[in-house]
Amino acid sequence: LFSAAGRPSASDEVATELTRDGLRQPSETAHRPVVYVAEFDVEGMDGSAPTFGRSLARHVIVSLARFNDISVLGVDPHYEAQGSVDFAAIRDERSADLVLTGTAMLWEARLCVEVLLLDIKSGHYIWSDLIEHDLAASGLAQSGTEIAGQIASAIGQPAGIIFNHKAREYARGGAAGPSPFESVVRFHDYLRTFDPDQFEPVRLGLERAIVADPNYAEAFACLSQMYTTSIRFGFEGAATSLHPLRRAIVLARQAIKLAPSSNRGYLALATAYWFNGQVSSAMEALETSHRLNPNDMEVVAELGLRHALQGEWDMGVPLVQEAYRRHPALPGTYRIALSLWHFVNDRFQDALSEAWKIDASDLIYPQIMIAISASRLGRSKDVQAAMDRLLALKPNYGSSVRTDLESRNLHPDLIAAVLQGLRDAGLAGSRSALSAS
Repeated sequence: LFSAAGRPSASDEVATELTRDGLRQPSETAHRPVVYVAEFDVEGMDGSAPTFGRSLARHVIVSLARFNDISVLGVDPHYEAQGSVDFAAIRDERSADLVLTGTAMLWEARLCVEVLLLDIKSGHYIWSDLIEHDLAASGLAQSGTEIAGQIASAIGQPAGIIFNHKAREYARGGAAGPSPFESVVRFHDYLRTFDPDQFEPVRLGLERAIVADPNYAEAFACLSQMYTTSIRFGFEGAATSLHPLRRAIVLARQAIKLAPSSNRGYLALATAYWFNGQVSSAMEALETSHRLNPNDMEVVAELGLRHALQGEWDMGVPLVQEAYRRHPALPGTYRIALSLWHFVNDRFQDALSEAWKIDASDLIYPQIMIAISASRLGRSKDVQAAMDRLLALKPNYGSSVRTDLESRNLHPDLIAAVLQGLRDAGLAGSRSALSAS
């Protein structure tokens, strides 16, 4: 992993660190959820598309299999005799955790698909949806493909139905003990707020995960993002003494080596490149990640955010909007792109509304957007509250604000607009740090 210098690999370095600290765990295999996709029932097609139910299931399988943290099975006549699904046999013989079933219905010029996701162990349905498409716009085959992508995106992506279900299960103590997959689930839960108190526990859980299962690519990708986060938000801990960005890049490359078809390693590599100042390389890695899995809305939002920070609104804003339209439960931090877009276009109430939607009270950037937007609206109490929180988090931010924004690769015009907004909001600091030019 470190070219020809004979230096240790990422997993070797971690193993040494964890053994020294008394944290090494016995080897175990990451238990990823196993989802069985059943053939869809078909109603109202009068024999005009006799294989549509099987075809739709196959498209769901193809889209869902792009999410490497989920194992996918499906459409086996042995378990689906005479139109019924043998849930117990699927669980006992194929170790399935979840079963996806559904019905496709044709009503006039609309395709309607009802879909259900069953937790076999509990017998509870954990998700359902009704998805409709206008056949006049795209036709039956294309509509089926698009609906399959929507289903896979809703249940398979991080912060999706399966991950959220597992997070609740772990919170209740439903799991038999920490596992590599649980560490990945906790990482994605952490991304919702970037709570600094959870940084080290999540990082150490992922360190254990890659030692316990050195072939678990997703854990390497998540751990890479944790090291980037230590630089991105200035979180302190053991990570800051281990050359975080170098380590983030090594871990991301290992994730790609282990699972070249997974998009998550490329996402991790992109974020590390971005905060290492390698903007073009970051964008290339993000495009690759998106191409490998266009249904991963976190990647869509990340790609949109990076375009927006470069002032490329026509490319970035539609991506972020589409990501939240398809997956409203995405972490709110991507809304920074929308808040900035509204702000530079003098839509200050919209900018403020987007900033308020960001549930990350321990980060300074939502506070910045609240302060500068509220200032333009004359909302002095909101300005003061945001500035108080900003300075509680970063007491000397006024002296380093320009350097900080430049390190995040914002377009110079965006930097100038934010600096002017902060001056108007009352941020004190050095003339050079707060100068708009």
